[in-house]
Amino acid sequence: MIVLALESSCDETAAAVTDGRVVLAEAVRSQVDLHRLYGGVVPEIASRAHLEAVDALASEVLRGAGVTLGRLGGIAVTQGPGLMGALLVAMGFAKGLALASGLPATGVNHVKAHALAPFLVEAALYARPGAGVTAGGTEPEGGAGTEREAGAGTEREAWAGTEPEGGAGAAAGTAPEAGAVSGGRSGTAGGDGPEARAASAGGASSGASSGARSRPGALRPPRFPLAALVASGGHTSLFLMEDFLTFRTLGRTLDDAAGEAFDKSAKLMGLGYPGGAVIERMAERGDPSAYRISRPMMKGGFDFSFSGLKTRVADLYRAHGMDGLPDGAKELCDLAASFQAAAVDVMSAKLASAVSSTGAEGAVLAGGVAANGALRRAASEACAGLGVPLYVPKPSWCADNAAMIGFLGSLQLERGINPLALSAEAKTRWNVECPA
Repeated sequence: MIVLALESSCDETAAAVTDGRVVLAEAVRSQVDLHRLYGGVVPEIASRAHLEAVDALASEVLRGAGVTLGRLGGIAVTQGPGLMGALLVAMGFAKGLALASGLPATGVNHVKAHALAPFLVEAALYARPGAGVTAGGTEPEGGAGTEREAGAGTEREAWAGTEPEGGAGAAAGTAPEAGAVSGGRSGTAGGDGPEARAASAGGASSGASSGARSRPGALRPPRFPLAALVASGGHTSLFLMEDFLTFRTLGRTLDDAAGEAFDKSAKLMGLGYPGGAVIERMAERGDPSAYRISRPMMKGGFDFSFSGLKTRVADLYRAHGMDGLPDGAKELCDLAASFQAAAVDVMSAKLASAVSSTGAEGAVLAGGVAANGALRRAASEACAGLGVPLYVPKPSWCADNAAMIGFLGSLQLERGINPLALSAEAKTRWNVECPA
């Protein structure tokens, strides 16, 4: 089913045209420059920026995919969770378009959609002649993907006939790139890693092709259940995915989200906003053992707590007189590395524990924080040690995007789940167990 998908839950306006999990065109307009001055997202500014962008982006992706409204099977839009004013923009646009066109529409849970992002595939790559391995590291027609021993884990053929970063089959213990899969129990098939481009701010990344819809049955789902960690600036939760639509919450943060802790710690260190990427860059030059930072709630369940990490960062920053140090100073790099190591250790350990405790067939790492290279490596190593595959999106699909909304939305539209009525309300909070 070809779907127009829209996303405006926080500070990025996004639109996409998808055919199932195949992304025909996508566009994202970031608001980072608008919010940097204030050190965080200002809801009113975000809502106004969404209003300015949503119509143009929807038109852009329809042109990029070469699709008219008459060819669409429906519309999918983020209904929650998120900022109320921001959510209302894309929802209002989707309702109006659905009413005018007669197309069915569905409201999508943004957090659930993140967990489906590793299984997206670009149309240009999927349609490549001779591509013999299917999306999401799943079993292609005719049997399981090729395995080769590679150090601590196994290498696997790449998704859609392409090679992940570093060669054919992302080796366990490396940072998996676009949709990469590492490790894997015997019988679970490969993973992807196409060097796919990210949609630039305000520009579409498209790859429409008639071949993308000419191979029925080629995209098979992974083996469920999967343990899924979705970590972003607003959410950090562990789920058990019974299938692409059925989730059970295992644990969640009791205070700050992981991405929030990265951003606030960077702000406390005088590194500006957004802070996640800055901390990662500085951590690469720092010593993660330089400062003692505890690993909160490391044992005893699947819940998280990150507020103490930023408090510890603030205490260390003051105690060691780091105020006024230039960016890149060794002390700041060491503090960034020590903070990042603590956060990564907790998240990777709890994801591995969820796999072991539930008997999951694999693990999913998604959300904005999943773009962090240290977390990707740690999760890859943990899953390789357990002999299960790790599914992780390419970095641009870790961030908020509409492609993931389109994939989940198409599944909902096909099954009549959560139709978006004109009276439907945005949800600032939304339990993944609730279909509507």
